[in-house]
Amino acid sequence: FRLRVRALGGFDLTRDGEPMRFTGKTQQRPLDVLKLVVSLGGKDVDAELVMAGLWPDADGAAAKNSFDSAMFRLRKLLDIEDAIVVASGKVSLARSLVWTDVWALEAALDNASASDVVPAAAARRLLDAYPGPLLGDEESTWIAKPRDALRARFVRALMDLGATLERAGDWTSAIDVYRRGLEADNLAESFYRGLMRALAATGNHAEALTAFRR
Repeated sequence: FRLRVRALGGFDLTRDGEPMRFTGKTQQRPLDVLKLVVSLGGKDVDAELVMAGLWPDADGAAAKNSFDSAMFRLRKLLDIEDAIVVASGKVSLARSLVWTDVWALEAALDNASASDVVPAAAARRLLDAYPGPLLGDEESTWIAKPRDALRARFVRALMDLGATLERAGDWTSAIDVYRRGLEADNLAESFYRGLMRALAATGNHAEALTAFRR
């Protein structure tokens, strides 16, 4: 892949194996376009959604002009022909040229729901694919919805795997899954509940109480 986009736990770009560095506010809007496209799946993203997210107060024509300008600057910034394509009002990243960790996470999520999956192995893959929330601690309003949606999918998939381990009586693996889940997202109450159940099942009531207090 000529371009690698990491958007989980933070944001960085690598082009042809070299980290890309940016300075100055003039590059921020084109990069915001890329961030939002990646956050919305990176394939057949409705350009209207991008405009509504980044230019919510602009009318149709003004938003379209801003989008076109930002897209022109983004292509120039990336300097990889056909890496990002706009066709029929849809924005897509070329999978033959571009890799994103969001796509890697989506693959791990799909794997976690497969019928023949080994729960502990699927949980490890899923945890490795989620180093942190979408775009880390960036606070732009347009990132809140896709960030929450991706986080919810991650938590739900990991909880399903943990529940499968609990049903199998594999408490050690379940405890590991819930603890690592809390390392990735320490606000997920369901991980605390699962951890308390698994610890209590092993007779470790003191640690279960500690998890409750935390």
